[in-house]
Amino acid sequence: MSWWLSGAISIALSASLGVWLLTPAWPAASAPAWARSCLALLAGAFVAYLPAVSLALTDAPPAELLPAVWLVLLHTHNGAMWLLGAAGLVIAGAASFMRAAAKPGGPGAWPRRATAAGLLLFLIAKAATGHAAEHGMFSASACIHAIHIGAGCAWAGSVAVSWRLLLRWTGTPASWPAVLMLRLSQVAATALTLVVVSGLFNVWRLLDAAAGRFGTYEQLLAAKLILVGCAAALGAWNRWHALPRLLGGDEGVRKPLMRSLCAETTLLALVVLMAARLASTMPSM
Repeated sequence: MSWWLSGAISIALSASLGVWLLTPAWPAASAPAWARSCLALLAGAFVAYLPAVSLALTDAPPAELLPAVWLVLLHTHNGAMWLLGAAGLVIAGAASFMRAAAKPGGPGAWPRRATAAGLLLFLIAKAATGHAAEHGMFSASACIHAIHIGAGCAWAGSVAVSWRLLLRWTGTPASWPAVLMLRLSQVAATALTLVVVSGLFNVWRLLDAAAGRFGTYEQLLAAKLILVGCAAALGAWNRWHALPRLLGGDEGVRKPLMRSLCAETTLLALVVLMAARLASTMPSM
């Protein structure tokens, strides 16, 4: 149960990062509403995760849920990271609501920056509960793993949000799909680069510890890498084939582009869920 909730947290985090990253190319004034909805989903999954992980860590029966939660919050590393993540969500949520309520000439860009700071704090807390944190919360392994998680979620979220926005293609300005796809291309290219570089480091660290063994963790990792490769191939098609046609005003690319984005979104959602499963699976030692 806890890893399913961890997967839900990762998907909601992906959506939140996707909305934040694509806001400069947003076609209307609905971005703050989307941001609040995604943060609400993230908070709901995060709150539900605490009792699930508390019961798993303490092996307590459901009748002793409250003492188990209290014990985990006050006396475990996971509890401390949950509180740190909750603080990040409070910052991001408050900034998002302030941005939505701001009047013309109000607080300017700082609510958007505060939202980013809150999401970054949440991301650090999430990364610090994985295997990489065994080397220390602020070790090179933990920091690189945080980059890996953040880049992967940013990639998945930006693709999914773009696909959802492009479903409303009809009635939008003719230039808007190309503007959105340009922004997506920039975000996805940067995210993929960070995913690959940080992923190579994680694989090197894993293979060094696994000593040639190929257990359940390594099998899941191999499947995840295959899915990432397929998603990257679809992204390359979008960038080098669909985007030039969009820029040239070719409306005939709409259907194949939508199919490609839908397939890429599905693959990346599976990657995010598989990453959550890997976080709760011990590597071969």
